[in-house]
Amino acid sequence: MSNESKLFNKNFFLLWQGQFVSQLGSQAFAIAVLFWTKHQTDSGTLVGIVLMLSLLPQVLFSAIGGAFADHYSRKNIIVACDLTSGVFMVALAVLFFFFPEADNLLFISVVIASMVVSAVKAFFNPAVIAALPDIVPPQKVAAGNSSLQMLIQLSSLAGLGLGGVLFRVLGAPLLFLFNGLSFIFSGISECFIKIPLVRADKDKETKKTVSGFKKDIIAGVKHIMNHKGLKSTFYVSALLNFFLSPIYVILPFYVEDVLQLKTDWYGYIAGIFGFGSIIGYLLVGVLRLNGSTRKNSIVVSFIVSTILVIVLSAIKVLGIVLVCFCLLGLFNGFISINILTQLQLSIKSTMRGRVMGSLMTLTGAITPLSLAASGIVLDLLDQNARIMLLVCGLLLGLLTIIILFNKSFLKFIATDPVEGLESEDAPKSKEGVLVAGEL
Repeated sequence: MSNESKLFNKNFFLLWQGQFVSQLGSQAFAIAVLFWTKHQTDSGTLVGIVLMLSLLPQVLFSAIGGAFADHYSRKNIIVACDLTSGVFMVALAVLFFFFPEADNLLFISVVIASMVVSAVKAFFNPAVIAALPDIVPPQKVAAGNSSLQMLIQLSSLAGLGLGGVLFRVLGAPLLFLFNGLSFIFSGISECFIKIPLVRADKDKETKKTVSGFKKDIIAGVKHIMNHKGLKSTFYVSALLNFFLSPIYVILPFYVEDVLQLKTDWYGYIAGIFGFGSIIGYLLVGVLRLNGSTRKNSIVVSFIVSTILVIVLSAIKVLGIVLVCFCLLGLFNGFISINILTQLQLSIKSTMRGRVMGSLMTLTGAITPLSLAASGIVLDLLDQNARIMLLVCGLLLGLLTIIILFNKSFLKFIATDPVEGLESEDAPKSKEGVLVAGEL
């Protein structure tokens, strides 16, 4: 753990600024892939398939990525992931420059590049999450998470506002090249980060075998399932994703059919939601809530989020809609950062990668299922976006009621963990991992 008391110490700043640049490039890539696929194929189905394929590798490999983060240098993983993504993006741009008429080759290349970048994220994200508590002081972890998430949201806002314009002006090849160069810049800057080398206590041969990683993944899942606090938090996070993800499918229909607005407002409303999320991230870092105050704030956030979704299903006034989406983003960001920070500080560094990777895989797998199911249900409801929003709000309300009676989850988020310290009330797992809450 870094002895520096500042949040933006050298190590964290290098990670932060590197991610800022690469995230901007990623947003440019996402916009370019979306519009290029649409223009080349004129098929919503193929656009959906590309987006699905760009998500699945990250979901499937996050647990393996978590195991890597516990056994190998997290710094090397972070650097290698950014450089790998950069090389693939530059190669993709080269193909577009030299073979502009080879539509089939370019389409296959876009799919492959999207899947590679997604798979790389499965290793990159657990490494960053596991490393962050090791490069900032314990009392700054929440602020560090807030800062990184705020960065992601800011780059998303920039992508929503400028991505379409840049695609029209520059075209896909230059956006792909920009993305590749941004990844390479990020990887080079991350070479200068100093992250403590923390590895799980295992035999070197076992670490390098497939069966060893399989055991690590199983250990991560078992660790979650064998501890009431972590298991309850997993269920809550998964259900929250499942009930809120359909909004991304509903929003285009809501904008055009309910609000009677142009498609431009899809980006504006998504941007308002992202802006609210940034405020939520900032509040976590500024307020630094502890114990029962944090627990009560999270519960209130769930209650208010439920009310906001139900209100959205009943109104057409644009001003109120924008306020509701902004507040929904705020409370969603507040909930997610508090839960993420609690998980990070509650798990010892030697186990953190596996557990976080397993959590990301299990909760992430819910999102594509939710998106697919919500699309089917929306069609069954004759594309009635208001009824669909009401259903989401009622389900979110049911989750809130479940939370109110879930003692394990409430105790977990109310406990103030101190990483690496033992107490009589904080039992160990078989791996010697200390976890807060009723475990």
